[in-house]
Amino acid sequence: SAERAMDDLRAVASQPRSLGTPAHEATIETIQARLTGMGVESEVVEGVAARTDFNQVFAGRLRNVIALVPGTDSTGAVALFSHFDSVPTSLNANDGGLGVATVLEAVRAVQAGPPLANDLVLWFGYADETTAMDAPLLQAHRWFDSVRVGFAFEATGVNGPSVLTFAGQGNPDVAPPDLAIGENEGLSLSNQQLSPDNGRWLREALDAVPHPVVALPLNDVAIGASPDLGMSMWGTDVAGISFSQIGDSS
Repeated sequence: SAERAMDDLRAVASQPRSLGTPAHEATIETIQARLTGMGVESEVVEGVAARTDFNQVFAGRLRNVIALVPGTDSTGAVALFSHFDSVPTSLNANDGGLGVATVLEAVRAVQAGPPLANDLVLWFGYADETTAMDAPLLQAHRWFDSVRVGFAFEATGVNGPSVLTFAGQGNPDVAPPDLAIGENEGLSLSNQQLSPDNGRWLREALDAVPHPVVALPLNDVAIGASPDLGMSMWGTDVAGISFSQIGDSS
């Protein structure tokens, strides 16, 4: 229900939610209340994280929300991801808020149907707008151990369809890049994160999505410019698929 999802969007994205603001706590409380209303267990994951990015060091004490919908006979979990923070100068209902609303409505749809066989892990991350620092906190959580594939939802634009922008098979031997302005600013298609297996996720999406829109050039951009926890799961064997609304984005 798009109308029901809009209620969630208004609840979590009616004010700026940048790192360290009071709106951060309010948004966490809102997300957990919505999950509790659906009978879903959640908890707050807190920790200090730091990452180098573009010749700077970003660090902070982060508070994220993780939740679990147990399966009936799980052999590996599926994860859904969105961040909920925004840049300080914008309400950014789209960037962060839209993904949160998408994940919450997806959970409602799952709860309305027959029980899933596999566990469903939900991650509402913080500090995505501060160079995606929270991936290590997720990877250290006990529920992450069983995750085999993750779907991330993003919206850097304000209209248009949801576009498949990244599909990565996962590689436990690859470390996140330290980005720097200059000759190393971007990473090319020779990046180790890409492999012939990546095409599997694209083929699965084309089979499952009724009206698919795919932006394959963004696959390279996503790897080079935003090693987001939901996209590539850097340093793990978890595959990542990312969807984003990109219309009218800068």
